[in-house]
Amino acid sequence: MVRTGSRSIAARIAVALLAVAASAGALGFTLWRASPSAGLTAVTPQDLVASVLNATAADPTISGEVATHVDLGLPDLSQLPVQSSSGAGVIGLLESISGDHTLRVWHSGDNLRVSDLLPAAERSTILSEDAAWAWDSQTFTAYRLPPLPQPPADAGTLPNVPTPPVPVDPETLAQRALSAIEPTTSVSLGANTQVAGRDTYTLIIEPKTSETLVGRIEIDIDTQQDLPLRVAVYARGTQTPAITTEFTRVSFEPLDPSVFAFSPPPGAKIEQVSLPQESPATKPRGSVPGKDARVFGSGWSTVVAVRIPSIADVQKQLGADVSSFLPYSGSLVSATLVDRGDHAWLIAGSVPQSSLVRVEPELT
Repeated sequence: MVRTGSRSIAARIAVALLAVAASAGALGFTLWRASPSAGLTAVTPQDLVASVLNATAADPTISGEVATHVDLGLPDLSQLPVQSSSGAGVIGLLESISGDHTLRVWHSGDNLRVSDLLPAAERSTILSEDAAWAWDSQTFTAYRLPPLPQPPADAGTLPNVPTPPVPVDPETLAQRALSAIEPTTSVSLGANTQVAGRDTYTLIIEPKTSETLVGRIEIDIDTQQDLPLRVAVYARGTQTPAITTEFTRVSFEPLDPSVFAFSPPPGAKIEQVSLPQESPATKPRGSVPGKDARVFGSGWSTVVAVRIPSIADVQKQLGADVSSFLPYSGSLVSATLVDRGDHAWLIAGSVPQSSLVRVEPELT
């Protein structure tokens, strides 16, 4: 997990690399899918989008087992020569969401619990009306998570940036993708199918612009509940999803409120997680509040730039040579660093590297 102080750079790098993927609704992998039952009611794409947005906004209750797969084309970060705990934290965070995972998900109103079921351990995120926690049984550590601050009025519209670990449930991801529908997006229906033994409609969302790495997003929607049961994100020009999240077992029954209650067990280490703040020592004179994050473009071609300390400071705190993994060009996300002497900018987006290069002259 990320704390303030020596880990501020680690937090900024991790959050910036995850922001675009999370806000675009990108997470999961294709499982076996059965043929649908015949005789489903015909719907239009527009009606289906409206039904899903209404259903997800109505504080639905849903729980079950979720299978995810994430392949963003990241390099083998475990081979990097990292000497610091902050660097290890960034690498651990990125690796923790990659590959195949089996999750247990409970979602009711504003309450969400996601547990990553490891062979001999559990990592959980519990977000309730009263508190937010992350729990790692391997280290026997509980992390009290902070609420996310509102962006400054002059900072523009920022994507939804999650506090790690990232909740990976189909409802959250689908709602973000559907809410992003605008004139630059094409929406159509695919073949009906089944997910977790339930009949589903398939909604296909495709960017009209060629300026994004995203090819399409498929959302399989329960025909009775109007809730997403599967989300798959495809890179442009590919037939295999880079990211998928899919219920393999699902229930819509009411949940006991105790599911969302969490108290650290006796003897557990408790850490307070704080959002990273710019140190006065690293903030240049004349810096304007709210200018540490900038957004260029809109929709699918959005580019996010986050101001961080100098590259030398980054490498010192991480204990690793950032040039060994940046610039990064993945299947769905690109990232790079721009050196400005006493500080640097970390730039990321679901766009090619050429789009990141175009905004560099605007970052001083």
